Amino acid sequence: MPQDLFDFNAVQVVERVCEVFGSGGNKARQDALEQCFHSQCSIRGLADGKLLGGMNDLKEVWASTLLTPPRPANPSRRLFIQIGPGKPTFCVDFYPPKSSPGLALAKGGLGECMVGMVVVCRVEGNVLTHVWVGEDEDGLATKPNVADADIQASRVFVGDVLEILLESYGLDTLSGPTMEIHFHDYTDIPVVG
Repeated sequence: MPQDLFDFNAVQVVERVCEVFGSGGNKARQDALEQCFHSQCSIRGLADGKLLGGMNDLKEVWASTLLTPPRPANPSRRLFIQIGPGKPTFCVDFYPPKSSPGLALAKGGLGECMVGMVVVCRVEGNVLTHVWVGEDEDGLATKPNVADADIQASRVFVGDVLEILLESYGLDTLSGPTMEIHFHDYTDIPVVG
């Protein structure tokens, strides 16, 4: 029998983090969040790669009364990046102010954030292994009419996200035909009916 019955990608794991983060401030919430992260997960600055915290810091934030009562964690836009089976997957999420799941530049990298955030999550083996956070300096989380091309041409994507992908995948893979980037704009959901 295989060790992992399921192979969850970055979107699935990050969606679970957002769902659980908004569900309540109790021990069950903390345990459910912890299951989504590798025990050695690191949170780093997006622009400079500086270590901002790790699992102990996350646990402290999740237990904090600053984030109680719970509130929704909802990105407004997302890029999902994948190469193929057995490779890490990535989510690049753009969060409006006060809507990221407890990951911010304040307080050593963790906590509530009053500005828009860009959060890059790397998932491998069904858990978050690395998280990079930065301020949404281009306002991509809140600007109207943002397209996939706008995000892929942005300073944060060209300057920071591509560097992270290069480190994980290598130049040959990045320049090859196997990389898939999927764009989701949660501010532009058609109403049916």
